[in-house]
Amino acid sequence: MTQPHVFTDRELELIAYSAHVLNKDWKKIQQQFLPYLNPISIKNKYYKLLKQGHLQKLMDTKVQKSVQLTPPSIVNFVDDEDEKVIESLYLLAVQTK
Repeated sequence: MTQPHVFTDRELELIAYSAHVLNKDWKKIQQQFLPYLNPISIKNKYYKLLKQGHLQKLMDTKVQKSVQLTPPSIVNFVDDEDEKVIESLYLLAVQTK
């Protein structure tokens, strides 16, 4: 029997945001962001997060990290990889409108 996937915080944030931006198109989310996961497992994780009340916390945390209004001398919590993901999601949102 295979071991269940242990989701990282980054994957959970990605699921939360991409589900919102891509209107829960699990296949598209899987193809564009999590190609190593099954679309059904992504969907199941999303609804489990929603049921447990973790979904809003993930989104709030990500927004706080991405909208840092801090001086340059303070460490910014958004790394280059996060910026790429945020930019990709933004571009997808603009394209789907």
